[in-house]
Amino acid sequence: MILVTGATGLLGAHICHQLLKKGEKVRALKRSSSNLLEYQLIGKFYQNSKEPEWFETDLLDVYGLDEALQGITKIYHCAAIVSFWPKRKFELIKNNAEGTANLINAAIEAKVKRIVYASSVAAIGRPKYSNEINEDFAWLESENNSGYAISKYLAEMEVWRGVEEGLEAVIVNPSMIIGAGLWNKGALKLIKQIYNGFPFYSNGTNAYIDAEDVAKIMIELDQKSIINSRFILCSENLTYQDFFNKISKIANRKAPYIKVQRWMAEIIWRLSAIKSWFDKKEPFISKETARISKGNFNYNNKKIKEILPDFNFKSIDKSIEESIRLNTKSN
Repeated sequence: MILVTGATGLLGAHICHQLLKKGEKVRALKRSSSNLLEYQLIGKFYQNSKEPEWFETDLLDVYGLDEALQGITKIYHCAAIVSFWPKRKFELIKNNAEGTANLINAAIEAKVKRIVYASSVAAIGRPKYSNEINEDFAWLESENNSGYAISKYLAEMEVWRGVEEGLEAVIVNPSMIIGAGLWNKGALKLIKQIYNGFPFYSNGTNAYIDAEDVAKIMIELDQKSIINSRFILCSENLTYQDFFNKISKIANRKAPYIKVQRWMAEIIWRLSAIKSWFDKKEPFISKETARISKGNFNYNNKKIKEILPDFNFKSIDKSIEESIRLNTKSN
């Protein structure tokens, strides 16, 4: 039996549906506070009503993990809190890094053979003087590293520790994940903002990939028995302006027309922080997201193309179309 963590989230739900359609037996972790809205929405995308064997626990419950791993031969680990709010830094490290450490310990104890871990490009070093980032770049300590990036880097180190203790592992480092899923967080939230009307864009660059592709690649890497390696997963590197313009064109909305200068970004995140202080909600623009939006991060996917030469990445345009169609039909 296969265990999937993060199954109520975007990537985990895609993996669950793909595995179930292949006839695999799947056990999926869910927190007591989690709902199945995203899992069910993505089920519509796959035209799949099957559900895994749900097991209620979380990665900080070591006793729950021990029970959840009974009879498990491999793990797809996708669970993580995603946030760029500095206020949540220690929560991120506790859940993403300590939670992964607990999972690795439980997996070794239960004699699980293999783990396929969804890390992030955020966990890869970003040198100042390089046009393209690849898997060989070492992590660099910096005050500019976000709490999320630190948590994913530390989590990845726990997976490598597991390898040293006999666990087989393959790690993927996806870029910004879009596609069929709820418009409530991450890059999908950007699609929602543009769809609803958003006038601003920045001159930064980032990479994107469809959630369906990430899930497919993780399953293919597992089936090829690739071990003890990591792979950057991205389909296209795009400026934020180009990405926003694609969304606007597909959604038939007005394209963002106000370029955010550095001084404007500094004001915006501070105003967002003040608003957040009053309404107690995570700001849409934080100090970390403002900084990231001005960065130029281009990622090299040559390594995964060499391992999976016949894999065809879904176009970003199609990902955007599917995301808009799924969310507007569900309203």
